[in-house]
Amino acid sequence: MSKYDLVKQLDNGTGSRTITVVPRATYTAPSHHCSHGPRKSVILIMGATGVGKSSLVGAISGQPVAVGHTLSSCTSECQAWEYSAGPNHIVQVVDTPGFNDTKRSDIDILSSISSWLSLNDVSISGVVYMHRITDKRFTGASRMNLNILLGICGEHFLPHVVLCSTMWNSIPNEQVANEAAAREHELVSSAEFWGPVIGKGAKYMRYMGEEESGRAIIKSILEHSATHAMALQLELRNPSCTVEDTEAGRLITAEIRRKEEKLRQERLEQEEEERELREELALEQEAARREEQRQRVREAAAARRIEGRNTRDTRETRDNRSGGPDPMAVMGAEVSWRLGPLTGKMNFPSFRRR
Repeated sequence: MSKYDLVKQLDNGTGSRTITVVPRATYTAPSHHCSHGPRKSVILIMGATGVGKSSLVGAISGQPVAVGHTLSSCTSECQAWEYSAGPNHIVQVVDTPGFNDTKRSDIDILSSISSWLSLNDVSISGVVYMHRITDKRFTGASRMNLNILLGICGEHFLPHVVLCSTMWNSIPNEQVANEAAAREHELVSSAEFWGPVIGKGAKYMRYMGEEESGRAIIKSILEHSATHAMALQLELRNPSCTVEDTEAGRLITAEIRRKEEKLRQERLEQEEEERELREELALEQEAARREEQRQRVREAAAARRIEGRNTRDTRETRDNRSGGPDPMAVMGAEVSWRLGPLTGKMNFPSFRRR
């Protein structure tokens, strides 16, 4: 990362823009205070799809903001809403599209946020990051969203980040509330979740679903507004830096590659399993074919035995009906028995004279 910043300044009288290179340690972001208008504080509202970002924006701005109640995201691009925070002070809250969306990739969403920041060229006073307290598990997607937040803000910006739990107003009874409070304690204190981020300066607050709670969250940021840019803004000042080259972009790209590699391994395992199943099926089919052949042999042998038995039974039945064996058949059998095997001559039985 460069040790210098490019500071853009606009001359309101001539309309000309100047760019100055200054050491990063000495650079202070503009306060948006201008003699021609009120001071403006810009706050980003971030978090996964469906955590209540649009609901918070609507509550604190007092304006009708579309709130989604389905699995699809309601916010597709960054949308800014303004309200007055006092004399000559305008607060602009920016509803950002949520990561882990059902229709868009995380890198596409990061590009939308980056484009809005570049086009508007504003100084961000702080960030509100929202998470559902009703989620019973801190999933891989939740961890990834938190890592993206850290990549966008940078460690130096964490004192201007409010980690906010939502959906407290949807808890139905005391038992569920106690379970949510236990998750909250683990969420903010565990080193696996938000503990390290809070330890580096981020704040934690509840959003109870109404205007007073939302305004209190915004007020905590305004009391200590950032005087320096977020990491994503600093990175994008480099003309050769793409969204994929930023810290947040690299995190998303690495996660995409990890998922692709996981899918590839799963496909290989599935193909191996299918191959083993095909081999097992082939062996079973071969065994069945051989058994079928043996069965046919057994059935043929049994049929021959039955046929022979039926032939004998038929002969015996015929003999019994005629009163004995046929003399000619007996003589034929005798002659066949006396047939000489070598000479082919018949040996008639000798008759002795009585």
